[in-house]
Amino acid sequence: MLGAVGVLLAKTGVLDPHGRKTLSKLIYFVFTPCLTFAKLAPVLTARTFVLWMPLAINMFFSVAVGVLLGVLLVLLVRPPAGFSKHVIVTTGLGNAGNLPLVLVAALMRSSGSTLFAGQDVSVDLAIALTSPPLVGCMLAVGVGMLPLPRHQLFSPGGHLLLVQDCIAMFGDCCIPSLMLMLGATLAKGPGRCCPPLRVVLGVTAARLLLLPLLGTGWLLLASKAGWLLAPDSVFLLVMLIQNSVPTALNVHTLATLNSNREEEVGALLFWQYLASCVTTPAWLMFYTWLLKSGAFAVAA
Repeated sequence: MLGAVGVLLAKTGVLDPHGRKTLSKLIYFVFTPCLTFAKLAPVLTARTFVLWMPLAINMFFSVAVGVLLGVLLVLLVRPPAGFSKHVIVTTGLGNAGNLPLVLVAALMRSSGSTLFAGQDVSVDLAIALTSPPLVGCMLAVGVGMLPLPRHQLFSPGGHLLLVQDCIAMFGDCCIPSLMLMLGATLAKGPGRCCPPLRVVLGVTAARLLLLPLLGTGWLLLASKAGWLLAPDSVFLLVMLIQNSVPTALNVHTLATLNSNREEEVGALLFWQYLASCVTTPAWLMFYTWLLKSGAFAVAA
């Protein structure tokens, strides 16, 4: 629905190229760091830092393998001159920030889903650990690890509650703004500067088919080898989704900010998100089946 509003705003000229560039700056420099800080800092302790470290490690492997796939894809499909780095980035960096939050939250609210019943996992923490930009995360770690600033910002008697309220309000704008940007980006279709078909198909297949298979494989291997003992099914679901999402919207945000092939990047995102309407539900069904089948070790 938020994406549809973005489409409408783009069609009516409210989110024209200048408007999208301004919104991109707000998302990148204000909303995303505030969201990361607001969700991560209140719940981060030395214990949770260690407990949730597998999320960051999984994200690192996902990006590393995605970048490697992007490099191989460049050698295979031979993108147009000057577009090789864009192919690598769009293959390597997935939408592991807001999209897993939306999907997991929707599953947990579903009245027909019993897989996550009774689990008090902080999904916000799971997502915040993988949300850019890094500066917001580092500030959250610093504040979360130190009792005094954490108390002043988040305890009922803290003297900096107003500061935290302002940060939280800016953070709450992040996901709606990203979805508006997605809708506005996709409103004009793939555009006139669409990359060659071989590039579009290659990036889409690598990002939405091959990487999820590899990601599921290494998580199953880690679980069977005893390297991964997840606290619950939500934790595992977030890790699985991290490997099966389309390209991060911030990739297009950065392309727009720098006026660097934003139309071509937008075309890649258009076809990926269109394809993800089929692949995402399919992967979610597969992941839910895996979790119900007991394929992963979960702490009692």
